[in-house]
Amino acid sequence: MLGNILFTNNVETSNPGYQKLQEKAVKEYSLPQKIAIPKINLTVSITEGGIKDNGWILSKTEVMYVPTSGKLGEGFNTVLYAHKRKGLFLHLNKLQKWDRIVVYDSQNKEYNFEVFSKEVVKPIEVERIKTNEENTLTLFTCDGWLDKSRLVVKAKMI
Repeated sequence: MLGNILFTNNVETSNPGYQKLQEKAVKEYSLPQKIAIPKINLTVSITEGGIKDNGWILSKTEVMYVPTSGKLGEGFNTVLYAHKRKGLFLHLNKLQKWDRIVVYDSQNKEYNFEVFSKEVVKPIEVERIKTNEENTLTLFTCDGWLDKSRLVVKAKMI
């Protein structure tokens, strides 16, 4: 979804009713800003990541959001990734089915998720990050000896 367009016919833009409609049309879904994973005692901010110059954009201090993935509450799969290091996804492998993950948007609204799967995949198996499930959260990080694999954790919105 690229956004909503509001069409009007000669409506006074200073009208409070018009302004409320315009605000609603501008921001329907939210970008992730912070993640909390109680089981591994992790709370960390999220920033925009993705791929640039054929490589993943990385941060030593923040979890990265894939901007081509779903936004919170949009009904799709929101994808987050981070280094496997202290303060980020070092202990992601300790998550199990039913563990809770909380993601916050810029308005500090909570989106609660529950882990339903965890698997180790090869780096070239990027299709394993995708899902047909609605309102899901996918977390991934490097794994294995010399980071030869990827750990993928999927959670469903509750």
